[in-house]
Amino acid sequence: MAQSRISEELVFQVFRQFSKMADEDMSPAEALLALAEMLTRAHPTMDPDDWETIAYVGGLLWRAEMKEAESSAQMLELLRRARGQ
Repeated sequence: MAQSRISEELVFQVFRQFSKMADEDMSPAEALLALAEMLTRAHPTMDPDDWETIAYVGGLLWRAEMKEAESSAQMLELLRRARGQ
């Protein structure tokens, strides 16, 4: 059975829609875990270029999440210092 192709614009529309729902459904950390689980399941059926591209996106998400966690920790430390604790 032939698979129909979808356009990049449709994919971006899906991304935009999910970005609006993201805060309600799962945290970025949970999304990274879900992506890792999906890559683990799909690895045997994916070609190396597709797998690498998705893993690269996961790395970008990881970096963004770690920066957010770092920023939050730094803000908490600044607040703690400001309060003289």
